[in-house]
Amino acid sequence: MITSNNPPLVFLHGWGSDSSLWQPLCQLLPGQHYFVDLPGFGNFDSKLLDLDTFLAQVAEQLPHNCYLVGWSLGGMLAAQLARRSDRVRGLVTIASNAVFVARPDWPEAMEPATFAQFLADFANTPVETWTRFCALQTLGDSKRKIVATLLRQQSAPTSVNHVTWLQGLHWLEQLDNRQILAELSIPQLHLLGAGDALVSAVAASRLRDLLPVTAEIEVLSDRGHAPHLSDPETVAARLKEFFVPRLDKRRIARSFGDAAATYDRFAHIQRRVAADLRAFCPSFEIDAPVLDLGCGTGYMAELLQEKNPSLNVFLADLAQPMVQIAREKLHGLPGIVADGECLPITNNSLSAVVSSLALQWCNHLDVAVSEAHRVLQQGGYFAFSTLGPETLWELKKAWEKVDSYTHVNQFQNPEFVHAALDKAGFGEIEMQRYSLVVQYNELMQLLRELKGIGAHNINPGSRPGLTGAKQMRQLENAYASLRDNQDRFPATYDVILIRALKP
Repeated sequence: MITSNNPPLVFLHGWGSDSSLWQPLCQLLPGQHYFVDLPGFGNFDSKLLDLDTFLAQVAEQLPHNCYLVGWSLGGMLAAQLARRSDRVRGLVTIASNAVFVARPDWPEAMEPATFAQFLADFANTPVETWTRFCALQTLGDSKRKIVATLLRQQSAPTSVNHVTWLQGLHWLEQLDNRQILAELSIPQLHLLGAGDALVSAVAASRLRDLLPVTAEIEVLSDRGHAPHLSDPETVAARLKEFFVPRLDKRRIARSFGDAAATYDRFAHIQRRVAADLRAFCPSFEIDAPVLDLGCGTGYMAELLQEKNPSLNVFLADLAQPMVQIAREKLHGLPGIVADGECLPITNNSLSAVVSSLALQWCNHLDVAVSEAHRVLQQGGYFAFSTLGPETLWELKKAWEKVDSYTHVNQFQNPEFVHAALDKAGFGEIEMQRYSLVVQYNELMQLLRELKGIGAHNINPGSRPGLTGAKQMRQLENAYASLRDNQDRFPATYDVILIRALKP
């Protein structure tokens, strides 16, 4: 049912085709690819299966932490699988609606009479009807000849699989994914063809009203029912962008907000790096307006004012409890809840933006860097610390021996950071990089510290729910081989200090 070419993307084809039609797209997508053939199509035999049985069998074989990519009927089945399995990390549908056959409360779909006629025609003349269906899939596409050529390479229905193909049409008629799509908490991307004759692009507006605000819907111009065949390059580029792990800012804000009361007790590394950053910062003028971005409980702002008490420091953090504690500690300094990727600050208004160990929680570092450039005055400085890719490599390596989930955040290398600063227009870019290794007598000391500052289990692809005793024993055993000559557990922090000037 599922065959593998060898990161885990699972593809489900549409009615009347098979998994071979994914090849133009898959050639442009690196990683592990898995293919689901529907009953009666491709390598799947023609044995009749009810829908629940089929979905249950596929769900059991899904790789952990996978993305589902479904075309037409395959997209509707992929949504069903996403509801059933906690192994699914994200959902992509191509030319797929919430319902295929129109309902009174969802008219943006195929007319029931049209579908009923197609069903009857296929029952009587399957080959001729399938041939007409292939032609319909090319309509509205500026590259319809390419689509037609690829579709003609598929096997036509036979007397052996005819009944199973007919069952697939009944699934298409019956499926109603509206509630599922509205309730899915995983990332979603839905691609529609502007000229699709089978799944009308007018459904996009209804989908936007139905789906969570985080779901992405895009209508591809000059494309019909099979954009992955006519323009695999554009579809692959869109999928690659979607597959980049995204941090959930609401989850981050909640996690750090919950840890605000314990943060100072556990933030030993954060205080050390903040002190190093302050020493690395340039001198600021008297009364200069400075933003402490990702202020936490205010330790960085304290250091800034110790050296220059006249600085006008403004506090900003994603977590409201952090801002509140920092303001109380620092005698009512002005503070706001703000995201570094969308600062509510006017252009050219600040002398400096300083940020210590906060920018690694941005989804797009280049966006945060551009925002800093926007709010800075000419001659203003952007000084920040972040973490490099070798951070907590020991913990990451130990977790890899336990499960396939993400337990440690992915950090950017210095070259990427430098490129983002250069692209935004910064000059005089200076960097320092060093390793800070902390030893713990027990592994739980490290894990409690990460939890105490709020930096635990907020990564994309992290394991849902609580980590059990069995997983913890496995983790400790895996980490044991990394203990130092004093039998302690090391944890490496790959620290990067940066300062740059807005010319």
